[in-house]
Amino acid sequence: MLQKNVLEERSNPSKEQAAFWEFAHGEDWQSVVQSDTQMLVEMVKNGGQWLGESLARVNCPVLVTLSLADQMLGDPEKFGLEILSQLQNGRLFLSPKGGHPLIWSAPQEFRQAVQGFLGQFL
Repeated sequence: MLQKNVLEERSNPSKEQAAFWEFAHGEDWQSVVQSDTQMLVEMVKNGGQWLGESLARVNCPVLVTLSLADQMLGDPEKFGLEILSQLQNGRLFLSPKGGHPLIWSAPQEFRQAVQGFLGQFL
């Protein structure tokens, strides 16, 4: 289940978090974060199946990146494997470093994973 501390944090963000979210999402950051939080709650409630069967229709290669310490998910590895099982051509990168999202919490690991993934197509 979505970690309770994450829900509390998102409902009462610090000044730094609010500034970051506004920088990342613009003036309507509050509605973006609220929608994102609701999507995550539904996704976790439905075992990662928040897109229904949409993922099964994706033909192109997909890289899923997660941190094993992702504070948004109770079991990031299980969640990643569930997403991967729905993709026709997916790859999963699990990092022991970082948090949520991996791109911001562990940018070097994220970059290496993406470079490796994209490198197979060059």
